[in-house]
Amino acid sequence: MMIRDNGRLEVLTILMEECAEVVKECAKVQRFGLHPDKNMLELEIGDLMCMVEIAEEYGMIDLEQVKIAARGKREKLKQWSTLNV
Repeated sequence: MMIRDNGRLEVLTILMEECAEVVKECAKVQRFGLHPDKNMLELEIGDLMCMVEIAEEYGMIDLEQVKIAARGKREKLKQWSTLNV
């Protein structure tokens, strides 16, 4: 589906930026641990989740399909990772 503007390009841009912020914060947690007073990982994931919700509001994704994909990922993790999920 080709993205026509009317705000969708900005949604995608901010969504990408928030993904990058989550990646950056994950790297910081690996290096330095979680901050005892302010969990920046929670804040960055909250920002990302906000943009996911906005992407749905703009008709770019269907959160029900996202939930189905998430369940599929959980099943793959049971098979291919050591996580207890």
